[in-house]
Amino acid sequence: MLILFNFFVIFRKTFACPKIKSDLKTGTSIGDLSPEDISIIASMGDALATGLGLWPKTTIEFRGAAFPSGGDATIDGLVTIPNILREFNNHLVGVSHGMGTRDQLPETQLSVAESGATTDKMPEQARELVRRLKNLVEVDYTQHWIMVIATIGTEEIEKKKRRSLLFSFIVLVLLLLPISKYEPSVKVCSRCTSPNVGALIEAIDILQAHLPRAFVVLLGPIHVSFPTKLKGNLLKSRCECSRDASNAFMENLSADWKKAFEELQEHVDRSPFRPSTFGLLAIPELTITSRYPYGLFIPNKPLLNRRGSTCSTLTYFAYRETSLGHNYATKWLWNRLIAGENYNLSAAVLSQDAYFCPSIGCPYFRNTANAHGCQLLSLSEAKEKELLLGGDGKVLKKV
Repeated sequence: MLILFNFFVIFRKTFACPKIKSDLKTGTSIGDLSPEDISIIASMGDALATGLGLWPKTTIEFRGAAFPSGGDATIDGLVTIPNILREFNNHLVGVSHGMGTRDQLPETQLSVAESGATTDKMPEQARELVRRLKNLVEVDYTQHWIMVIATIGTEEIEKKKRRSLLFSFIVLVLLLLPISKYEPSVKVCSRCTSPNVGALIEAIDILQAHLPRAFVVLLGPIHVSFPTKLKGNLLKSRCECSRDASNAFMENLSADWKKAFEELQEHVDRSPFRPSTFGLLAIPELTITSRYPYGLFIPNKPLLNRRGSTCSTLTYFAYRETSLGHNYATKWLWNRLIAGENYNLSAAVLSQDAYFCPSIGCPYFRNTANAHGCQLLSLSEAKEKELLLGGDGKVLKKV
């Protein structure tokens, strides 16, 4: 573990935000959900969530270092969403540690993502997550807030339609040999198709039906660009399926994803069956800008890297802003959750931005429930309300 910690040490940035639960009533709905309320973290999706390739020159899934689920080291050594949340609640359940597929690691690590997964796989992952939550013995998931981070759309694994029996036998033999010498080659490609909206809706409906208190954050494909060329996504040139595509094709594809996520958000927000303690934040793109954006990728793949897997062709001066792909993803997502849509990418310099603390005026995760304003309720006011109202909501005592 010490080796892993040293491998991922970055410039020390201790994260410290004031706590509010001793003063304010929080966690009564998705609109007043504080980072302190999150007791369980889970992740779904594709290779971005599994940490595929984060260990240099391998196709191992390093879930303990992936930004949506990883909990190896601490925030001073490894910047991930779970490690930030542990600054608010050090008893966070579901955090991922180490390397391995979802079936190789303990089921108490609630990362059900699979490398190569597309939107078609999301319902199956939702069912698997529900199954694992029901088997938890550490906490009763029905009594605690769960944050589910799902990344989908960035990559697909190319599969040959026809494989001879000899080829399959060779692959099997290679897989049984030490991975350090015979690592299976995995081709990863950025998305070149529109999402399956029906599958996404089904997955969210499954979560809504079984998770009484949940905040689901759905992230679409990553969009990496230069600060001066925000519309140009560098993923385009990293895959065969998109390399020769026209800019118009890519813009239309991006529009399809945006439309799908808007439809999904509306489906949840307008559902007559949605409890006030279930919410979705659908973000069509995970947007990252950098002066050295090529240094944020795993070599020859459209996947974000971590410190230590930097491309050897980069200069020393670019090194400080390279190999930080998952760090930047963490920072962008966290600041987006805290600041809301006002977190403007064009004005955000991720290498210089600090990690935001919840604001005094709205110390909650920003979502559609509080997009137009936040209501603050002190503990004393909440207690007074409880004295005035009965369990059925009827006034017992008039002031």
